[in-house]
Amino acid sequence: MSRLLEGKTAIVTGSGKGLGKAEAIELAKEGAKVTVLARTMADVEKTAQEISSLGGTALPLTCDVREEEQVSAVVRKTVEVFGGVDILVNNAQIMPMPTKIEDHTVQMQKDIWASGYLGTWLFMKECFPYMKGKDSRIINTCSVAGHGILTGFSAYGATKEAIRGLTRTAARDWGEYNIHVNCIAPYGMTPAAREIIDDATMQGIMDQLILKRIGTPEEVGRLVVFLAGPDAAYMTGNTLSIDGGMTMVV
Repeated sequence: MSRLLEGKTAIVTGSGKGLGKAEAIELAKEGAKVTVLARTMADVEKTAQEISSLGGTALPLTCDVREEEQVSAVVRKTVEVFGGVDILVNNAQIMPMPTKIEDHTVQMQKDIWASGYLGTWLFMKECFPYMKGKDSRIINTCSVAGHGILTGFSAYGATKEAIRGLTRTAARDWGEYNIHVNCIAPYGMTPAAREIIDDATMQGIMDQLILKRIGTPEEVGRLVVFLAGPDAAYMTGNTLSIDGGMTMVV
């Protein structure tokens, strides 16, 4: 039986840890060659090693998604090594500590915005010439924080909603090029997210969830595989929540 993504090339931003790492590994399991990137080389090298140990192919690179020249360099290197780009997964985003709206600084706002919306847009723009006419897939990451259900995440939530808007507009603008653009909205999956939520709050969250548990990065990775694969060939402009039912009960 052939793997779902055999012969495809993917770029996964923020894939040194957490969701991005799981997404890259799951894509590689299905046969995709994956460029894994983050700001810390040691982290992406670990991801690449795990992929190699599973028989997959990975290219580890460093990149600050806020910097246009670095984004351009990553895309060029991916095309040089793998021959093209078929799948882009925009996962990178600074995860802030919960902060009241009135206590945000301008620099905090800029960093959150640039690492999320700007980085997402930059990678989409740079990959576009290589994705045209190829049944390509772009999978962006928004969040339940964008629904305003979490206190202290105003800038983060606003940025994620901007990414959702970008996703829907790109789906419309790039449909003629056979580029499918969708969003996922995970909740409470990453170690980074867990570190900033105390035990009492986490228990309260699980009590609210319909499924009464926090999902795993691997589950998010499988959703990314679905959107990147043939079974999602008639989907674009959508946001798929993978949040244990959180947005249904608040």
